[in-house]
Amino acid sequence: MAEFARMIEQSYDSLYRMLRGDGKPTDLLLSKVMQHCPAVSSRWLFLGFGPMLRDMPEPSEEESKEELYRQADQLLQEAHSEQNQDAQLELAHEMTIIAAMLRDEIETLKNDKISLQQQLIDLQKELNICYKARFGKKGE
Repeated sequence: MAEFARMIEQSYDSLYRMLRGDGKPTDLLLSKVMQHCPAVSSRWLFLGFGPMLRDMPEPSEEESKEELYRQADQLLQEAHSEQNQDAQLELAHEMTIIAAMLRDEIETLKNDKISLQQQLIDLQKELNICYKARFGKKGE
């Protein structure tokens, strides 16, 4: 991350604080990122959605989960092998971000489950109505 900070002419501490959520990047900073990283999608960088890199297909939900697990595993391995305190802090921060993404994924799955349960209840009601209309009594 220190090398990236130098590349975009940003102090390591300032960049780290932004990544931690203690501040927002300026348009100038985002423009420097775009200048030095042309493969990064401006839509993803400025708006936060879509594929991170240009001309890449949107990953499937399963691919996204696998990538998160792969990143978490890699960071854990790096954390065990790193001796540098700054590197360990950076890894801890990245792991926190991945943990937050996983929490969001779990919340989305919970919401999807609730939605599917409600759809099932609605379909059962419709089925009972159809059954009653056809046979004159409530279906089970």
